Amino acid sequence: MLSGNLNINLIWEIIMINPTEKKRRGYLFHYSDGVRDAFINNEMDSIKKSSAYYRLGFEFGKKLKLELEKDNGNN
Repeated sequence: MLSGNLNINLIWEIIMINPTEKKRRGYLFHYSDGVRDAFINNEMDSIKKSSAYYRLGFEFGKKLKLELEKDNGNN
């Protein structure tokens, strides 16, 4: 019975997420996609690049990758 209550509470929590939280999750999703594409693909996704948060994440990912490569070269 306890697990049934937990499932209901989880569903209720998902339904009740406020609009600001939904936007925040979307922004973070786009940002993290940008960072990942900078590290893995080394180029922007043609569809996602219209997102400002994606572009910010991509630029951050490029800088971070360069710093890591620089640090690894010094060791």
